[in-house]
Amino acid sequence: MIDVYMIIALLACFGLFYGFLTWCGNVIEQSGGDNG
Repeated sequence: MIDVYMIIALLACFGLFYGFLTWCGNVIEQSGGDNG
């Protein structure tokens, strides 16, 4: 049986990772928008 806290931890890590990629993507677009 899967522990509920394990699922919450995985979702939290995935959310932070996805948010980090999104933030990096926005910074790259702002810093190098002329190239795109």
